Amino acid sequence: MIKKTSAFLAITLFLSLTNCKKAAKTEEVTNSPETEATEITVENTVVKETPKLEALAEAIGDLDGDNVDEKAVVYNTDRSSENGIEREIHFFKKESDTWKLWKKTNEGILESKMGGVTGEPFRKITIEKGLFNIFHSGGSRSKWETENKYRFQNDNFELIGYTQLIDTPCTNQLLIDYNLSTGNAVLQKTNFKCNDAFKVISKKKIIDKKVNHTLVPLPNLNDGKSTDIITPLLKAAGEPSFFG
Repeated sequence: MIKKTSAFLAITLFLSLTNCKKAAKTEEVTNSPETEATEITVENTVVKETPKLEALAEAIGDLDGDNVDEKAVVYNTDRSSENGIEREIHFFKKESDTWKLWKKTNEGILESKMGGVTGEPFRKITIEKGLFNIFHSGGSRSKWETENKYRFQNDNFELIGYTQLIDTPCTNQLLIDYNLSTGNAVLQKTNFKCNDAFKVISKKKIIDKKVNHTLVPLPNLNDGKSTDIITPLLKAAGEPSFFG
């Protein structure tokens, strides 16, 4: 049962992270970092009300290779679902000492209740060496963590790296480290046995493979469609039951 749960968790998690689950896309915009204004009537006068967004995290660094820093901000929106509060990522460029909105997306970022029993799955964003990185984690008995790496190229934030780790104590540990730029991936599965005190007494690496599987085009934050990269990767590695 634990292994089946891990499989479902891993696949569902990935589809939530890198697939465009809301059929929305990264937009080029020039307005402020607020959501679009909606008209309301106050004392027979039509006015515009713009819902505010709550900043959750931010990172600053050069994203487009022009040696000028951009800024990425994760926002909580005023929208929610059974999965919790929906988020957006906004990217800004600096103009005359003012941050101007450049692009935004509601993809690549999980809602606030998608971390399993831990609730909140979002951990942080970073900009390092020109890459935009998103970190999530969560789980219950099986703990998972992921890192998605995006590079701004072809006028999109394209997914060029994906790392997933799932650890089920006294059962197994699963690792996928996928460089989408080269197609090279590492798949490792290690089984553990514990004594009655839940201390590891033996471990055995039952899968340790390197495989090359290229994707053209690369997934990006402007897809607007579902694209599962894990299933074809496992098929190429000859490990369709990797999570089983």
